[in-house]
Amino acid sequence: MSTISLRLSDKDDALIRKYAELHGMDLSTFIRQSVKEKIEDEYDLVLFDKVWEEEKDKERVSHDDLKKELGLWNIKSNIQKKQLSNLKKWIDK
Repeated sequence: MSTISLRLSDKDDALIRKYAELHGMDLSTFIRQSVKEKIEDEYDLVLFDKVWEEEKDKERVSHDDLKKELGLWNIKSNIQKKQLSNLKKWIDK
């Protein structure tokens, strides 16, 4: 296992240490996870850009059109109507 040193201002040092402490992490774990997350985020963006370029000219289907095609369009509406009906019945009692 290797060791990495970095220079921080007193303010940054206090901020990082306090954040790690508040989240119940030791300093090494917090810094390691933060760096790895940063690298993963950048990789995800690069991958997204690549896929977007490959797929940008392909036909898209909207969420609403897909729900209609799958017969799911009125399910939420019907459930809400039934709930409203039950609520009205309960109020009228």
